[in-house]
Amino acid sequence: MNSKSYKNIVFIGAGGFASECYQYILDVMSIDSNIRFKGFVSTSNDLSPYGLEHLFLDYYDSYDFGKDINEYCVIAIGDPKARYRIYHELKDKTRFYNLISPKAFVTHTNNIGECNVIAPF
Repeated sequence: MNSKSYKNIVFIGAGGFASECYQYILDVMSIDSNIRFKGFVSTSNDLSPYGLEHLFLDYYDSYDFGKDINEYCVIAIGDPKARYRIYHELKDKTRFYNLISPKAFVTHTNNIGECNVIAPF
C-alpha cells in the first residue's frame, strides 16, 4: 500500500483527556489500517501516570507542525478555551483529524466540521 494514503495522527496534549483519546484512536486503528498513531506533542510530558511516556514526540513549542504531509492533528485537551486557542494557532500549519470513536453513535453527516473528538458515550 502507498504510504501517502496513511494518516499519521499526532495528539496535541498529554494529560488525562489525551490518554482517553489514545484508547479511541486504538479502537479506530483496529478497524482502519490507514490510520497510524505517531505520538503526543505537549508543553510537558505528563504521560507517565498512563504508561504512555514512550509515545511522547516533542514539546509543543519546538515541534514542526506540517512537516509530514500525511500528518493530521487531534487537539486532545479537555479545556475548551485551550482547544480554541491551539486550533487557531495551528489551522494554517497543519490538518486536523476528527477522532470519532467507532463505539459512538453518529448519524451520517458531513457537516460536523474539523478537529472534533467524539467519545463513545
